[in-house]
Amino acid sequence: MLNRILLCLCLLIPSFCFAQNDTTLYFDSKWLISDKQHAMYYRVFTKANDLYKVEDFKIDGKLMVSGFTDTVDIDISYNRQGRYTYYTPAGNKVKEGDFKDGLYYGQWQHYYKATGNLEKKVAYVNGQMVHATEYSDTTGTVTSEMSYKQGKMDSLTQYRYHPNGKLRSVTVSIGQKTEKMTCYSLTGEDTSCETAKSSTVYQFVEQMPSPPYNMMEYLSNNITYPEKARLKGLHGRVAISFTVMDDGSIEDVAVAQPVSPDIDEEALRVISTMPKWRPGRQNGKPVKVMYTQPISFKLE
Repeated sequence: MLNRILLCLCLLIPSFCFAQNDTTLYFDSKWLISDKQHAMYYRVFTKANDLYKVEDFKIDGKLMVSGFTDTVDIDISYNRQGRYTYYTPAGNKVKEGDFKDGLYYGQWQHYYKATGNLEKKVAYVNGQMVHATEYSDTTGTVTSEMSYKQGKMDSLTQYRYHPNGKLRSVTVSIGQKTEKMTCYSLTGEDTSCETAKSSTVYQFVEQMPSPPYNMMEYLSNNITYPEKARLKGLHGRVAISFTVMDDGSIEDVAVAQPVSPDIDEEALRVISTMPKWRPGRQNGKPVKVMYTQPISFKLE
């Protein structure tokens, strides 16, 4: 009779059955509860003062996530507390930060998967993103800062650098328009080049810029897979941002989404040497437009 009562309680209130100092749960590929024989992942709860330390593993034992929760249950998303760290299959950190009552809290740090270098810092208030700072994988310099209101980006500040590492320009955009640009010389001298109307850089226009040639053929014919990346088995999709000027020329080329230093450098080279595009047009006039081009590097 007692066993039947306990079984009913387990079916109705799963956390009752797991409430002990050490508990292991097994999950299938869709993160549904499973037995050990058919599991793809497992979760370990360990009592830690007033909380439980929770760790998610692949079935081969590789750690995926570690953090804390205030209860032992199948779904911990609403009960996460304190510091959480997420890992790649290789053991590198993906991101880390704090939860408070299940919501993102304070400052989180994200890392490039390939290198482990700092990718961005994101600040949260009451679970909503309010500010983000992004960093270059290769130099560690700040590439952009974004402010958010009610979950939507309110302003964007972009930083560009000279080849010698000195700051080249700071561009502030509100909405879809560039409001101000401050430029610097190679020696770091402030030239105070506030953007005039004719120098406005758009993100979206009535007629977007386009190449007068087949872009896929151009990339296929001009990209050389970096040998170092090939030997290391590195691959992925890199995104390159650039500005199509009002005369169709390409400027302000930068890595928006990196893969590895060698692959990023090759993608920058190919985009920087592109022939002119057809410029974008707004109100019938050619204008400067910011554009992003993804490039896939695949190993045969």
